[in-house]
Amino acid sequence: MPDSLLSSVRRAALALVSTQGIKGLSLRALAQQMGLSLGSLSYRVGDKSALTALILNQEEKERVAWRAQ
Repeated sequence: MPDSLLSSVRRAALALVSTQGIKGLSLRALAQQMGLSLGSLSYRVGDKSALTALILNQEEKERVAWRAQ
């Protein structure tokens, strides 16, 4: 997945979690918020557990990069 799309997905997912909690995070809600079809998002991300892993991995990469500075 391109970094720009990855960043967009992560930001939108974190926005959903901040407003609706982790239970409010779903691929359907995320796709709707991003203006994507559910099928398109599912193809790129996978399922909810893959989305969660993607977000956590990206957050960890940013944390490591921040510490390296």
